[in-house]
Amino acid sequence: MTHPAPPHPYLLPFMLADLAINACDTIASRAQLIATGQCTAAEYRRMVLEKAEAAQASFLAVAKRNAGRGAGGGHDPWLNSARANAERLRHKR
Repeated sequence: MTHPAPPHPYLLPFMLADLAINACDTIASRAQLIATGQCTAAEYRRMVLEKAEAAQASFLAVAKRNAGRGAGGGHDPWLNSARANAERLRHKR
């Protein structure tokens, strides 16, 4: 099960470290899948689509925050996506 970013903001350096760790884990898992020939067409599509989805969610979160209707950060979608990918791919190894 993935753990979404907490609703309350915590220090940016810790969030960036969390993002970096999970992104590195995802990159390592995908590199292993590609190197061993086990990466499916669906996984290749997911690599592209998840970036577009996270970018769109980040834009909407920032726009919502700038409109004064919420306190969501633009980094949360990226962090949640990185955590979810790392967790999902960890089970494929």
